[in-house]
Amino acid sequence: MSTDVIVGLRTRTEYLDNVAISYVPVGLAIENQVKHDVAGAETINFNKLDVEKDSIVAEALTPGQTEVAHIKAKDSNKKFLKVLRGAKITQSTRNYGFNRIPDLIAQIVRGYSIIFDKFIMYGTDGNNGVITTTDPNAIINSPVAIDVSPDATEQSILNAVVKAVSAVKRQVSNNTGSTNVLVYMYGSDLLTTLDTVTYNGKNVREALEAAWPEATFIEVPGIVTQGTEQGIAAISQELVTLNYTALPTMSDEDYNREDKYFWADFEVGSTMVDVREYGGLIKQPMTFTKA
Repeated sequence: MSTDVIVGLRTRTEYLDNVAISYVPVGLAIENQVKHDVAGAETINFNKLDVEKDSIVAEALTPGQTEVAHIKAKDSNKKFLKVLRGAKITQSTRNYGFNRIPDLIAQIVRGYSIIFDKFIMYGTDGNNGVITTTDPNAIINSPVAIDVSPDATEQSILNAVVKAVSAVKRQVSNNTGSTNVLVYMYGSDLLTTLDTVTYNGKNVREALEAAWPEATFIEVPGIVTQGTEQGIAAISQELVTLNYTALPTMSDEDYNREDKYFWADFEVGSTMVDVREYGGLIKQPMTFTKA
């Protein structure tokens, strides 16, 4: 049969090249990224020496001096558990059903991309994320209350949010001095507040960008956020690394000519956000008072 349905099927590379990317994980805005091979040890140990910042001094050296100041360092150990996750789909191609396969693949890759973003933001398999982290180099501030009750004015809301973010800006300056800062904003109340417009026509989002022009502000989509937590997470780009095992993808596919069905495997790997220097990630939780 010259029009065998298999002629309508493509190779895995052809499919992936033609997949319409409808969701790009915001977690990939982290610039330093390291891919780890799935093969080998399941757990990667990051053993390094962390210099104690306060011990970094430059004293005057004189001829004949026998002792100089000592810069101190301590061992640091972090672990990244590599886990490959995935699933398989089998789709009949009878009655030329293969025409629906490209869209099917696009939907699954989109879903896996959202899952991957959740891994980056909240961690998985015991690994640290951006919003959920126990990294000893991350600074977790106490929550800041934002009054959005009926008594609050648009200007007071703007002032409160800008004040909280400006405090984090000062922390970044004091701890890392970075001018390449990525600020994730998350939580439905905060994202709604960003659109609040003041009397002069400026909204909160614009005010934040004006107050911290060297920072890149990115909203974490509601489809990714978990729970009711609100706030921001500021990342000094040169001091944070995103480790991962596999990006969302269709890893394998084939066609069963006898039973006329297409099958494909989809994979996504675990991630780990590594804060390499103290203050490289600063998290500022927020609470919104509505009554």
